[in-house]
Amino acid sequence: MKKAPTARVSVVSSSHGMGFYTWHVVENKVYGDPNLAELYDLSSEELAKGISVEQIFTIMVDEDRALIAGNVHSAILTAEPSSGRFRVRRKDGTTRSLVSFGRCLHDEMGVPTFYTGAVIDASSPHIAEGNDPLKAHCRAALSLAEMRGDHLAARYLSSALKTVTSKPDSS
Repeated sequence: MKKAPTARVSVVSSSHGMGFYTWHVVENKVYGDPNLAELYDLSSEELAKGISVEQIFTIMVDEDRALIAGNVHSAILTAEPSSGRFRVRRKDGTTRSLVSFGRCLHDEMGVPTFYTGAVIDASSPHIAEGNDPLKAHCRAALSLAEMRGDHLAARYLSSALKTVTSKPDSS
């Protein structure tokens, strides 16, 4: 099975908006912290008790579900890290774009046991996404400068981004 290409994603700094999860693969129970509950528009109580991974997939936007399912399946088989961008449908009808980072841990017999990771809002200035780390970090820094209202820094960062964007990706 061919793995879908994904852009590299890295966290530039920690954020209160990052939610953490652990999926007990054998029991099919996903547990998460209150930040994850907020990102997924679920109750903290539900995630503290554990919900099935299928419940997570049902709130994903249909167009994103197959790609993320493929990434998760590949990560379960290979025990390699995985990341992906997807959207979830919220109870008020809006969607939210998220980025997830995770890895499946195997026991001593090689059996997939725990899948653990983090989820962050894709619009957060604390993530950098792309195949070129310099471009990705420039985009993240520009987003942060704009969010803070630092117009001079945003102008310089926009200029820097134009400069590095005009060069082909190194990967």
